[in-house]
Amino acid sequence: MPAPIAPSRPPVAASLLRPPPGPPLLPSFPQQRPTFVPRSLKDAIESSPSRGDDGESSFDERPSKEVLSLWARSDVICFDIDCTVTVDDSLDALARFLGKGEAVAALTSAAMEGSMPLEEALRRRLEILDVTPSDLARFHEAHPAEGRLTPGAKELIGALTERGTRVYLISGGFRELALPVARALGVPADRLLANRMNFQLRDGPDEKTKGRGEAGGSSGGDGVSSGSSGSDGEEWGPQLRVAGFDPREEVSANGGKPAAIKRIRASLPYSLVTMVGDGITDAEAAAVAGGADLFVGFGGIVRRPAVAAAAPWFVNSFSTLQNALATRKLVMVGSGAWACAAAKVVAGNLLVRRSALLARGVEA
Repeated sequence: MPAPIAPSRPPVAASLLRPPPGPPLLPSFPQQRPTFVPRSLKDAIESSPSRGDDGESSFDERPSKEVLSLWARSDVICFDIDCTVTVDDSLDALARFLGKGEAVAALTSAAMEGSMPLEEALRRRLEILDVTPSDLARFHEAHPAEGRLTPGAKELIGALTERGTRVYLISGGFRELALPVARALGVPADRLLANRMNFQLRDGPDEKTKGRGEAGGSSGGDGVSSGSSGSDGEEWGPQLRVAGFDPREEVSANGGKPAAIKRIRASLPYSLVTMVGDGITDAEAAAVAGGADLFVGFGGIVRRPAVAAAAPWFVNSFSTLQNALATRKLVMVGSGAWACAAAKVVAGNLLVRRSALLARGVEA
């Protein structure tokens, strides 16, 4: 019997399983969850460079292959809301609408740059705003969420959703302001983690009801009782007004976003999680055990030097992140656990290789 002829090329499955040339690539199902630990936030804040004359700082924004691998293989991606998926801070926008913008914006910057505890900033901003439910309704009518989205945010979240990635919104702001944003982005309400305002009724005339809002004059009824007006124009009767926030929400204090991600992990224990945001509270998410595996800093709206220094990857547009997502499709025929494992290796190699090429400016 003649000797069998050796195949001129390896079977298709074997060629796909062979890693591409170059440095070894990370498998997509590690024995233990890989965690990219950024430098400490304290060191980042203390060593962050000052801004130059043009208001910008110089940072190395080219990600490593490990970072690109984690991004490409993330099962869950969490986005901050204010100054990340929206072009402004929601509380700041509401404050401008009520004619109280400067005082609230200063507190927002202090919290996001890490110089003031988040809980204190929330309390003080709400005290200044003294907002009513009707104020919120008028604000949403005057400033629809669709017009406040950061360019590329909806497209990126849509692309992530199409590929099966779970998207969450985690905000140190308030659910009452964030729900319309979640709807505009197509994120389900049960994947929005944010603070909640507490309201209480107040009796008697209230000077703070005068001259509320961009349109001037009183805000009118509050959904409970419109009250009656005295001869001098003061409003009488019960007024439903903000009286603080619910401290039981994880995101009401510093360290809240890692705690929120831990809650997500409780239902998805084997997932790789990435946090994307513009503030120090977002960077905290990957600096605590059990938090995110990767933090991606976002500077498309506000560039914070301490955040850029702490981020293993800092981007200025969502198109950069979307371009690093794989667009290839792979079909593999087989059965059993080994076939499933092999398919994951192949898919992971393709994702990492394309991300590496894009990082070098090569179209994959």
